[in-house]
Amino acid sequence: MSRINLKEVIIENAKIQDIYELVEINKEEYWENKDQINLEELFKLGKWWVIPDLLKWHRQIIDNCDGKILIAKYNNEIISELDYVISPDFTSRKIKRIHIIWLIVRRDYRNIGIAKLLLENLKTNFPNIEIWVEAEDVRSLALYSSLGEKRRNITNWTLKFENFKMNKIIHKDVKRIEVINYNDLMIDVQNSKLYPVIGRYYAPIFDLEQLRSSDEVNQYIWGNTDKSIIQVYQYKSLKIVVILTQYLRIYVPDSNFSRFGFRLILSQIMKDIFESGFDEIYAQTYSEDNVQDPLREIGFSLDDNTDYVFRL
Repeated sequence: MSRINLKEVIIENAKIQDIYELVEINKEEYWENKDQINLEELFKLGKWWVIPDLLKWHRQIIDNCDGKILIAKYNNEIISELDYVISPDFTSRKIKRIHIIWLIVRRDYRNIGIAKLLLENLKTNFPNIEIWVEAEDVRSLALYSSLGEKRRNITNWTLKFENFKMNKIIHKDVKRIEVINYNDLMIDVQNSKLYPVIGRYYAPIFDLEQLRSSDEVNQYIWGNTDKSIIQVYQYKSLKIVVILTQYLRIYVPDSNFSRFGFRLILSQIMKDIFESGFDEIYAQTYSEDNVQDPLREIGFSLDDNTDYVFRL
């Protein structure tokens, strides 16, 4: 741990020329020996920004979501990074919040108040916008528990093909009615016409922007696969929009929907995703019984790890 004068720490927005130094900070976080990083393994874990092209892309996605990469500098060296976006989320369809996507402090500068400096800078610059963050590990859980109030539990689910309880006959009234594009889906979510109930990130606009722009980095993180299809399904009056991918994303026009109809459509969706070649499907939910119960009914199992969302 380094002893420094916190008054000498400079907080500013990252510039394009900072990318290479930020890459080195991220490498240090993910691997003890940063010169022998297994990039393929990191991509599988979602640790994408360990090479400059990916971090440049990540920075552009954040900019597109009204966010920035904040950095803390001491003696002209970057010692910490905080990435944030401004977006509605799974519990707020119209009110935008600041969502912290990533926060990292170099090992030699931890536990001396650097993370708090960055968070205080955010609060000063955005006094009228709530700051929310997902705690994903023990260290971040301790930090955010000391600074904020726990607001939501994020539960993680897995469906294995052998556990899929598909109806023997898929209900004849479940229809695939149209395929839409990412731009149309983004507009509907931004205008509160669609409500995310199962997702991949707590800030769905950030998630959609990544998927919409994935062509630029496809060779790194999506294995040169085609962009996932966005399919609209319907059962009677219930319509839901689904991104057909291994990491399930589902949007509905209203959160007060029929659980029975949702389960019927969900069965068809799982069948379609499994037929595309996956043997496991993953989902994240946000404490909504009308979503979680149908997941259980078709064979999803609840993972041991639960993440928490805090308001700071």
